[in-house]
Amino acid sequence: MCGLYGWIKGQDSPLDARALAYLTSALAIANVSRGDDSTGLASYRQGEDGPTVSKAARSAPQYVCEHQAEIHQACRGGAGWLMGHTRSMTKGAVTQENAHPFAIGNIVGAHNGTVNNEDALRGQLTHAANVPTCDSAALFALAAQEGMKATLAQLVGQANLTWAVAPYADICLYQDTLHGLAVAYVPRWKLVLWSSEDTAVQRACALLGLPVVYDKTGKAPGYFMAIPADKIVTFKPSHLGEDLTWIEEAAPTQGRYAPLGSYPAISGYGGLDTSDTPK
Repeated sequence: MCGLYGWIKGQDSPLDARALAYLTSALAIANVSRGDDSTGLASYRQGEDGPTVSKAARSAPQYVCEHQAEIHQACRGGAGWLMGHTRSMTKGAVTQENAHPFAIGNIVGAHNGTVNNEDALRGQLTHAANVPTCDSAALFALAAQEGMKATLAQLVGQANLTWAVAPYADICLYQDTLHGLAVAYVPRWKLVLWSSEDTAVQRACALLGLPVVYDKTGKAPGYFMAIPADKIVTFKPSHLGEDLTWIEEAAPTQGRYAPLGSYPAISGYGGLDTSDTPK
């Protein structure tokens, strides 16, 4: 279990750098319960050639204390989006190299989940030797090579994702269940926020004096919204206005587990015989 968090803001959002840095720090720390092996963030500012990545094998509170300069730099004028990650190691050693987000080729992204067919994905890479050893890195490396939709079509495992592709102005979100990401919108700030936990969004926004609720029809200035499962959801800065819109593209995976009949025989037990399994 890892934590995803971040934001993307509209082109004329009134939020200043100090407020964004405060919000970012609060989101990171609120996700420490999801993983404390490493913390990282990637950010993009308008006019830059590509995103900036900062990460370390440190817990979120440690990272926030030690990397305030990077957080404030990411939130300065022209800031477009920021994605963050707190890692709970499952595959691959706890190192800075294996910390998320990953910037590989034309893609930068972070992953919460497990890639159960990592070897099959790595086997297709043309530059596998340069890819970090954790399973998520293999997913993003293949996405950089083949595209995310084609990669998800091959994936066996769990996938909750945030990423951006060159020229990096837009943010993509993906969840393989309806509860993989909590996504909220604050119209007055022209800001979309997300986190693996809805309470992280609520706590971070509350520190800025803004309640975020589930009832869009109420008077609260911020509200949670449902994004579909098994679809790539793309947010563009130009679509963040009084009425929020986004782009959806279906991208189902192979599921969390391989088909029962595809498992190898288990020595001494004759393997898994599915020939008599009711259809």
